[in-house]
Amino acid sequence: MAISNADKLALFNGAIRVIGESTLANLTESREIQRQLSQAWDDGAVKFCLEQAQWKFALCISQFEADPDLDVQFGRQYAFTIPDDLVRVSRVSLDERFDPPYNDYMVANQIWYADVDSMYVEYVSSGDTFGMNYSIWPPSFKKFVQAYLAFEAAPTVVKDEKRMDALEAKVRRRLQVARSISAQQGPTQFPPDGSWVSSRGYGIYNSRRDHPNRNSLY
Repeated sequence: MAISNADKLALFNGAIRVIGESTLANLTESREIQRQLSQAWDDGAVKFCLEQAQWKFALCISQFEADPDLDVQFGRQYAFTIPDDLVRVSRVSLDERFDPPYNDYMVANQIWYADVDSMYVEYVSSGDTFGMNYSIWPPSFKKFVQAYLAFEAAPTVVKDEKRMDALEAKVRRRLQVARSISAQQGPTQFPPDGSWVSSRGYGIYNSRRDHPNRNSLY
């Protein structure tokens, strides 16, 4: 089940409430905040949020066979096409129980290379039945997505630096809460924080100057 327009409107209005603006009546309402939220959405805001953790609701397990049509000229013996819906790898193994793990593979140009012709991969999926299935999103993940959309859309409507700092802090808090709740739902342990969390110890970008709308922040 893909994200419907009604679900998208609910996310947009959640983001607008975070910013402190009046909500939208529909997705075609001609307002600057609507245009900015739509741009953030089209730029892959949800997929970015899915990249931030091994969300239990979005985990998919598949067995992959080597692709005979992929030419392997050196290095590993076999090549596997990485699926389009793969956002983040959780575990790889030669056994369906993922015990022991298998780490002797390489990644290049959306291809896995390995010396085995079959392997099991658990990964965060952006497929319509996994990561893009709004009906299975936990409330904490919805709140995180709303906060991130708000942060991405806010610079053209929020001119105050302190308010932008507050929005960034809210994104961090909501991510931490969502990650914690997801971690409690199963035995899988999160790996070390990714670049978003670790770059500033918590920050979204290496610095505010890296924000795509940085000129509107000052």
